Amino acid sequence: MYTFLCAGAIDRAENVCRSVLNFCEKGAKKPTYLRFFALTDIMVVQKRAAFGRKAEGEHSLRLRYKTVLFDFDGTICASGEGIMHCAALALQEMGVPVPPRETLRRFIGPPAEDCYQNFCGMTPEQAVEAVRRFRVHYDSTGWLKTEMYPGVPELLRDLRAAGAVVCTASSKPFMMVERLLQHFGVEQLFSQLCAADNDGGNAAKAQVIRKAMALCGTNSLTDTVMIGDTHYDAEGAAEVGLPFVGAAYGYGGKEDLKAGGAVCFADSPADLRRYLFIKEPS
Repeated sequence: MYTFLCAGAIDRAENVCRSVLNFCEKGAKKPTYLRFFALTDIMVVQKRAAFGRKAEGEHSLRLRYKTVLFDFDGTICASGEGIMHCAALALQEMGVPVPPRETLRRFIGPPAEDCYQNFCGMTPEQAVEAVRRFRVHYDSTGWLKTEMYPGVPELLRDLRAAGAVVCTASSKPFMMVERLLQHFGVEQLFSQLCAADNDGGNAAKAQVIRKAMALCGTNSLTDTVMIGDTHYDAEGAAEVGLPFVGAAYGYGGKEDLKAGGAVCFADSPADLRRYLFIKEPS
């Protein structure tokens, strides 16, 4: 028996080995030496195939940035339905008119307290109460309406495999970011998690970004990139001095991102790859 060295012949090689093995199993005398070599070559071929896949994953892509920071809502997860539903419930309970859906969409991403004041005309005291009611609903059932964007888990795995330090930088309360990442089974793909305090404090985007960089052990403004879907994310990155990529597939959209100064846009999680990896020549 011969071991096939050409990667393109891996499947054919294993089929040949298995044919020999099948012949040995059906044969009356079952030549044990031939059966042994067939089994051995199958294992060699399988190991060579696995090595080829590993080598391709490790060496075909090179990182543009050593540290990658992700916003959460509208970038990693589509959490809008749950947020809008709970925001409206809080308003209804307080007897405040519920604004149009397009206005409720603006609750996705920024601190909820700011949204109630800026978009619903609430006083600071009223906004605090609205946020309390919002969290009661969101913590019980609202978060279950969240979905992860297709392609995000694969992107995270490839970033970590390539050696990137990956961290969230979200204005969402920490416990909700952690809960959702655990729910989707991807928490282990992050080096660190960074978000607002559980009570909603310390949620300003630039503040969160700086904290995330500290958790990642970096102060580099050239080897770190921020990814987000709204002008809040773009402005926060600009305030810190980081490169920024707009997740145009999220809730803000290109026009909102442009208003925050964004110039680079990705139309899907898969499209983020062209900003995060340098493909090595094959």
